Amino acid sequence: MKISSTPGSPHASAMLELESTNRGFLPPRVFLTSNSMLLNGTTPANGTIVFSINWEDNERLGGLFVWKDVVWMRLDDSKKLSISHIRLVKNNDQNLGIGNNEITWNEISDVKQPQGDLPMWSLSTPAKVIIRRKGWYFVSSSCRMGDVLVGETRYLAIAHNGQQITASGYDNPGTAGTSNNVTLNTSTMVYCEINDELVTLNFGNSPAAIKPFGLKTTQFNVTQLPTLPFF
Repeated sequence: MKISSTPGSPHASAMLELESTNRGFLPPRVFLTSNSMLLNGTTPANGTIVFSINWEDNERLGGLFVWKDVVWMRLDDSKKLSISHIRLVKNNDQNLGIGNNEITWNEISDVKQPQGDLPMWSLSTPAKVIIRRKGWYFVSSSCRMGDVLVGETRYLAIAHNGQQITASGYDNPGTAGTSNNVTLNTSTMVYCEINDELVTLNFGNSPAAIKPFGLKTTQFNVTQLPTLPFF
């Protein structure tokens, strides 16, 4: 049997073939409440297809699903995997006092955000990256400092909502009374919610200065990891 806009026989590989030039196939529409929800009180047969109209909770249970073994699997469109990314660089010097110092950024090197999202960074709050899409993020920062006194320790850290999540330190060796240039790097992964804040901190027990010197080695990278939802 072939149901179509043009009479004929179905393809040899199919029991039923639908053909049309101006209409689509409308599968059953259900509201999936979990990826293991039964249909009519019964475990679905493998290959059962439904279209879920549950668009809540970041749309993780909405769309076209097929049942396999014990779970509904979504037929995903890779174009839905929108990710956010920003890389900030610092081209100007910044004096560092004793204790924690927030590093301020003055240039976007590159940025990618889904259309319609609010900016992740602004000159009005130059130290902060503000998350606009929840998910896992890879974050890294590097900082070139000058005038770091010998015997003095400096730390570079990344903070998530005020809590340090990664750091690296350096105890500057050398001749007493002299200073050197030091570049520190640190990175980690962190799960962020919408409007969470990320900053880079520089800590020391003596004054120093960030001196990028046009090398592009003082930068802050925040990249969302393109993950499919598993639930």
